[in-house]
Amino acid sequence: MKTPRELLLKRHEAALPKLDALRTRAGDFLSPSRASQLSTLTSQPASRWERLFGPNPLAWAGLAAVWVVLLAVNRSGTEPATSSASRASQPSEAAVAEIVRENRRQMAELLNLDEPQAAPPPRSELHPKRSQRREEFAVV
Repeated sequence: MKTPRELLLKRHEAALPKLDALRTRAGDFLSPSRASQLSTLTSQPASRWERLFGPNPLAWAGLAAVWVVLLAVNRSGTEPATSSASRASQPSEAAVAEIVRENRRQMAELLNLDEPQAAPPPRSELHPKRSQRREEFAVV
């Protein structure tokens, strides 16, 4: 009885002449002159666009999709501040100034700033620098 290996080898022996013919045609296709033509075609530098997006276009597409989603979420979360309804509800400049004055008055009242504070002593009354001080020694 023949082994499975022998059966397969016998079947493939009939295909060997066809495979050899294919190999020679492939070898003719890639003759040295033809191979040099192919290498010059493939060795041309790629454009900047291809070098930038060439490595993994799927990753770039995913990154672009994430940015689009983030921009959409950001836009949907903010309301336009220049609508006519919001302009009508804003107080005038005089009213804002009056509110600021009232807030300052209340803050001064809370911090007891109504009392006049003692002015800082003039510079001449402050202690001189250490190098300018007169050293006083107590002699015992």
